[in-house]
Amino acid sequence: MPRLKHKLNLRVVIMTITLTIMTGVVGMSAIASLNELKEDYQRVKDDHFDSLLEITQLKVQTNKILAATNNMFLATNDEDLEWENVYITDKANVVAETSEKYPNNLYSYQELLSLTMTLSSQSDVISAAMMKKITLFEQVLSDYKSIEQYRKETLEQGKIQTTLALDNVLLLFNPLLDTSSLETDSSAIEAIISPLKLTISTQAFEELSTLLIGPSSIAEDYQAYSAQLAVVDALKAEHKELTQSIITVMGDSALSAQKVFLTNLTKVEEKISIRESFLYLLLLTSLVVAIILITLQTNLLRKIGLIRQVIDAGDSQEQYRIAVKGSDDMSEMAKQVKGYIQTIQEKNKAISDNNKELQHLVTHDDLTNIYNRRYFEINMAQEHIRYLRYKEPYCLAMLNIDSFKLINERFGHNLGDKVILDFTLRVDNQMRQTDVFARLSGENFILLMPRTDQSNALILMERIRSEINAMPTVVNDRKIGFTVSIGLMQVQEIEELEDACKQMTFVQQALEEAKNTGRNKVCCYRNETLS
Repeated sequence: MPRLKHKLNLRVVIMTITLTIMTGVVGMSAIASLNELKEDYQRVKDDHFDSLLEITQLKVQTNKILAATNNMFLATNDEDLEWENVYITDKANVVAETSEKYPNNLYSYQELLSLTMTLSSQSDVISAAMMKKITLFEQVLSDYKSIEQYRKETLEQGKIQTTLALDNVLLLFNPLLDTSSLETDSSAIEAIISPLKLTISTQAFEELSTLLIGPSSIAEDYQAYSAQLAVVDALKAEHKELTQSIITVMGDSALSAQKVFLTNLTKVEEKISIRESFLYLLLLTSLVVAIILITLQTNLLRKIGLIRQVIDAGDSQEQYRIAVKGSDDMSEMAKQVKGYIQTIQEKNKAISDNNKELQHLVTHDDLTNIYNRRYFEINMAQEHIRYLRYKEPYCLAMLNIDSFKLINERFGHNLGDKVILDFTLRVDNQMRQTDVFARLSGENFILLMPRTDQSNALILMERIRSEINAMPTVVNDRKIGFTVSIGLMQVQEIEELEDACKQMTFVQQALEEAKNTGRNKVCCYRNETLS
């Protein structure tokens, strides 16, 4: 045994020294290549570099304006619209200053200026149209709630036919259903409630008719809302055409400036290519050596696997059955007791299996089979109690698949579900066993990382984000690329120390910052953002 240990130690030492030497050679070569690149870059830097950076920044700021304008179509309240308007105004000032600074370097300067002014005017029109859409939607929702309240009253009063009619009317406007193929005008509603004339009083029927098809009723408000949706769709088409024109002009301007700069980098690229070939050779050599080392360890790994099989076999237990023989009263009683015990055991096993299944259904999400919100909140409350007692920090991360609605619209909900499943599998592969990963709703997820500080959590989140961004989901030879926005925070000191759910509002603010600043990024919560 001492000799075996000595051989193992010798193998480890040889492998460590070899890998260290290879790492040192590759590292020194990379450092030398980096220093040479810095020198060459300094030589080719000239007056065109500053203008190239400014024009590139102009392109970035213009893209942000276009993104913010597109975000207006996703706004759900006036605060979101106001925020996008302020953001667009700020970025437009930067674009104007940069354009005035380098007009001679911009391709089609006058055309770009005209398009920018048109974009500013169009953003105001979009903002007004979306505000009207939100207002009309809120009115339809208010009408829906009024009908629902009236339905509850009729149900309590035992008016079953009226309640059933109201159920059918509510189905026409249920926000959880696709009502695009249903008739939602006054005639459709009138056809539903007309049979009630024979079963309810005239006053009750008039009250019901006023609520459903009278002036300012849900039918009238819904028609207005549908008309506004058509206006918004028309604005989307106009904005898409304008966006394409701006992107084309900006791309031509950036390309024109890049040609001058790229010409001066040709020689640098040639040297980099030579260095790159040399580094690839070193990496190939390192790979060959690593394969040799792995081959040398094969026999040792086989023995370790054999030891593991012996341990697993030794951990098993045999089960024995008691044989009851004889036909006397005691033997018969023993048989009955044994049968009763076996019956109880079988029932207990069935109950245990059912409880396990019910427990799984209660704590897990139906689609992804990861934890649901209820289970997450229980674990988070327990983790917060541990934090209050031992002051060991924990981190929360809220993850949201970017533009998931567009994925559903383009590929269908079935493929959208495949994207969600692929996303959860990737995140689950990156987690520790102590982490709790749950689905809040739709494309929204949350991750609890016990005993973790923000710096380590940020490394994990960036790894998850990079993997999602780099590898699309493949379904039936169809590639679906998507990104994820992540809000991250370390547990915060607040006055209501027992309110663990308050921490979720903080991490949600970090997620909103990631969404509002371009998506596909990780944003950490900052105390000054608390409102």
